Formats: sequence, C-alpha cells, structure tokens
Amino acid sequence: MIDLSSADLDGSHTVARRGGEEVGGAAHKAAQTTNAIFIADLQGIPMAMQQPYKNDEKYLLDRELLSLRYSIERTNAWMDSFRSVLNRFDKTVSSWKGWNLLAFHVIFLKHINRLKKSR
Repeated sequence: MIDLSSADLDGSHTVARRGGEEVGGAAHKAAQTTNAIFIADLQGIPMAMQQPYKNDEKYLLDRELLSLRYSIERTNAWMDSFRSVLNRFDKTVSSWKGWNLLAFHVIFLKHINRLKKSR
C-alpha cells in the first residue's frame, strides 16, 4: 500500500486570505502566505507535514531529493483540489493544519478505494 522506497518532500505556499498566525510575505506572490513542507511516499500519498511557518524563514533542501519531484508535485496538485487547503481562511495554524491532515486522509482513502477496484 504505502511505498517507502522513496519519501519525497516539497514546500507549499498557501495564501492566507484573512491573515492569522504564521503569515508572511512571499516575493513571488502578491498575497500573504503560510509555508509548509509535505512528505509523501513514492505513490504520492501524503504522510506528514512540517509545522507551518511564515515566509521570511529559510530552509535548505537536499538537491538530490529535489530531482525526484513527480510524486510530491502530484500530491501538491491533489492538495490544491481542497478549497480550505488551497486558500487559508482560518486564522489559527492548528485549524489550517487540521484541514491539511483531513485532506491527507481523504487522499489515502481514495487510493485504497482504487486498489480495491483494481483487484
């Protein structure tokens, strides 16, 4: 089910429409955003997320890991299909993180459902 032969990670900037905790400016976005780094397995199933942080903090990532981006980019696209994750309307980080974790569970359940149908 979960393929841990590779764990991919990538960051995401979520627009914080109403401000709130851990919100900062991003040079490439006109709006205030919150950052988080997601970890997904080789199939793109999200497994964990870093504590959200505002944009003025810098994190360095391993260049070799960045070359294996397909599954995590696909996961980010799946996450973008959830409106409450794509646009942060909550003011508290814990609420926004909860929406992300709920999206993780929905993606995983859809994956399990696809596996059942393919048998």
